[in-house]
Amino acid sequence: MDPSSSGTLHTLAVGSRVFCPGRGVARVLGIEERVFGGEAQAYYVLELEADRAKLMLPVGKVAQARVRDLVSAVKARALMKSVLQEPVAVEVKLDMASRKLRAAGYSDALRSGSADRYTQAVRELSFRFQSRKLSPSEQQTLQVALAMFVGEISAALDRPLDDVRADLRASAELPATGW
Repeated sequence: MDPSSSGTLHTLAVGSRVFCPGRGVARVLGIEERVFGGEAQAYYVLELEADRAKLMLPVGKVAQARVRDLVSAVKARALMKSVLQEPVAVEVKLDMASRKLRAAGYSDALRSGSADRYTQAVRELSFRFQSRKLSPSEQQTLQVALAMFVGEISAALDRPLDDVRADLRASAELPATGW
């Protein structure tokens, strides 16, 4: 797939907000040069909005890390609607092998950087949460996915996180805390 068609960036602008796969929304604070093994390299300094953790991303590795622009406001509203739709009904097997396969799929969706893929994971996990059919590890994955989802929707729509959370809670039964 052409990286430009997926929204993957090659360079970052200081002060901009971007989406980091598996992490969520981050602000680009600046560029710093660091020396490792006697070699100097330039790094973007990113601050995750969810927990203010700082990340160092080599300037030449932005595309490889799949960092992308935030979704547009139009796309954010569409994702909000889609996350509340019931997923296609499929039989969910509860054996260990099936659970591991699902966990790997959800983990891959969160790390992919694709808003559509991680929204699908939120939708499936939320629906199964409402049916009381999530394992403890799937509940944790749901909380991580919800945090990423709410962070990006909030940033894209320029709305407070609590307002987006309240909208979701008003429309669906979701975990009380952790996201």
